[in-house]
Order: sequence, then structure tokens, then C-alpha cells
Amino acid sequence: MKDNQEAEGEDSTFISFLTSDEPLQAIAECYYTNTLTLSCSCEETRGKSAISRCLWESEGVKKEGRSVDFVYGESGSKWVSLRVIDNEGTISDSKDLKLVFNEPPVDLDVRCEINGNLLTCSAGVVGDPAAADNSNYSWEIWGETMLVGKSITHSLSRFGEFTIVLSANTLDRVYSQKKIKVFAPPTYVLPEALFKEDVQLDRLVHFDATDATSLNRKIAEYKWSFSDNADVVITDSPKTEYTFTSLGLHKVSLEVRDAMGATSSIEKEIRVYDPQVPMPGVENDLTLTGIDSDNDGVRDDVQRWIASVAQNDKQIEYLKKLARLYQDVLVQEMNFDEYEALRPEMELRASCLAQADIDSSLALERKIVFYTFKSKNRYDFRKNIFKDVPNQFSFKEVASVKEGEMNCE
Repeated sequence: MKDNQEAEGEDSTFISFLTSDEPLQAIAECYYTNTLTLSCSCEETRGKSAISRCLWESEGVKKEGRSVDFVYGESGSKWVSLRVIDNEGTISDSKDLKLVFNEPPVDLDVRCEINGNLLTCSAGVVGDPAAADNSNYSWEIWGETMLVGKSITHSLSRFGEFTIVLSANTLDRVYSQKKIKVFAPPTYVLPEALFKEDVQLDRLVHFDATDATSLNRKIAEYKWSFSDNADVVITDSPKTEYTFTSLGLHKVSLEVRDAMGATSSIEKEIRVYDPQVPMPGVENDLTLTGIDSDNDGVRDDVQRWIASVAQNDKQIEYLKKLARLYQDVLVQEMNFDEYEALRPEMELRASCLAQADIDSSLALERKIVFYTFKSKNRYDFRKNIFKDVPNQFSFKEVASVKEGEMNCE
């Protein structure tokens, strides 16, 4: 049974229609592509059965396919018929469409660009700038929106393929239409290059870029550069090590590349120093005194920290003297009175540190207390003996003491 439908208007050259009611539906579109040529396509309606075959017929010519063209020898009324078959073999009723060919349509020029998710399109008429400026344009971006104007801009809601249909009416009522497909590539967050370093003995530094991230993608390559060497180290592992040729400040850069080829880089300036002792293991925190492998009175982890932050030899000397006093508190398991007796010596060493570098000495003194008592057992011990201790001495006061008035040896 045929369900006939005539196009509205004697000059209509485009119409879309449904092949039948539920349950099997497809939407068909037919429009001019050039003089006396009709282009038709069929698609599933959203949420309906999958269409496997589209069967067309026009003026005795039968064709099959999602997209077909019919070429006519003369203008006038033309009938187009469509039936569809789904994946289960169900055949829809036939739908007939009548179109009238009068004035041939103009050849539309459609240009679209995509930058990220931003779609920009412009319209024109091939070979006729005057007609281009005196036409009314309407755009349909399937699944997105409908817009009007010679030029449009639209933010796409997703990536993938989009069908864009441009319709135009010139002042002399010539109706034209053109359909194009555009592809919006996936947009994604660039990877983030991050790394941390750990200075070892003999100018050896371990680098760890495990914190570098790439959203839903694997970091495929890590490219390391070091300021004292022109060679580049490339690995597929986030961890590497490098031995610098000298102590002091060095620039280190890391570039990461994810599986999609996107890259990101970071550059840091690190200070390569001589820690003199190796980093102790977990056994360092099993006792209050910890490990002092070179027996200089400064625990190894504290000594490594001093080497990493001190700006000059004087700071290293004074920080070590202050560290030995705090270490004595732990070694001797001092009580409150014993700690009080040691405070004048602590104040003197802090004053010497202040004279070495007033800008950073307060922060260093506070941090050395933190590093000395940072394990849980040492922290609990400190709380027990420090609970009645007055506020720490002020660097503003001790810094005013002239260097010649105190013995920093």
C-alpha cells in the first residue's frame, strides 16, 4: 500500500518524510544537487530499528542504498518512492514523494572549519557574488541546532561526524540546497609533565615522573634533558637517574608524550649537592637516636636535609651544630630541666645561623626541629618534654647581636 505525499509548493525541491508509522521508521531526504539531478538519502530515526536496506524507485528506475542519485532528462513533476528493510527482514510500507522541477537551483558554495569544538561556516553562490549577497540562508546541523545567516558559528556538543544542510532562496525564488559532512576530531586535555628528584651520593640524582598525568591515556615517552650535557635521555619508564658532572645549580627539563601524540614539558632548576651520607632506610625511625653512619653527631636524614637547603658553608656549619644539640636531647632522652639547661647554647647557635643568613635562618631553624622530631616516636617524645617550654626565642632579637659579640666557633 502506497502512502502518497506531494511536496508543498510548486517550486519545492527539498522535503524530508517518514517511511511509515511505528515500529519501522526511516527518515528520507531528497534535494537537488545540480540541474535535473536529485540526491536522496535515508537514515534511521533516533531510537528506532536498525535499517539494513533502503529501496528507491523514481520514474521507473529502481536503486538501492543509503544514498542514491536520480538524473532526469527533463523538468516537471517527479515521483520518488522509498521502502526500507530492517535487520530482521521487516519491510516497511512504501512512501511516495512528488517533487516539481522548475527553475534549476544555483550551485551553493559551502565552507566550514572546525577549531577545537567551534564550527564556523560561510555560504556563497558559485560564480555569482551578487546572488550570494542577496540570498536568504538557513543551516541545519543534524542533532545540534538550526541557524540562519550567510555565516554562522556554533559550539559542537561532541566530537565525531556531523551532517550540515544549507538551504538558500534567491530573490527570484530559486531554491537550492547542499549537504556536506564534517568531522570534529576529539579534543582532550594535554598531558601534564611533573617530576621530583632525590640527590644521591657522588652527584647521582634519581628522577621520578610518576606524577606526570594524561587524562585516560598512557604516557608513552619521557624525554629528559640536562644542562651539563647535550645528550637527551628518552625512556618509556617514568623513572631515570643521571650523574651530574659538577655540584651546584643545574637545569633539568622533561617532555612527556602521551599515546595520542600530545606533549607537555616542564623545566626545573635543581641544586646538586654532596649529602656525604646515604639515605637511611626504615630502620632509622625504629629508635629515637636513628642512624648516624659517619658518627658526627648529626643523624643521617637530618644531615642530608642540611646539605640540600644550606646556601653556604657557614650555614652548613651552624645548622649541624644546632642539629647536634637537638640530637643530644634524643640521645640523652632529656627531661624538661635538662632541656632548659641546653637552651642558652641553642640560642647561641641560632644566633650564629642568623648572622650567616638572616633571610632564611628562622625558616631553617624551625625546619630542623621538624626534621629532628618528624617520626611518630620522636614527635611524642618532644611533646612530652616541650609541653611546658616557653615560646621559641626570637630571631629578631638574636639577629641584632653583632657577630663579634658571640663565639660561633
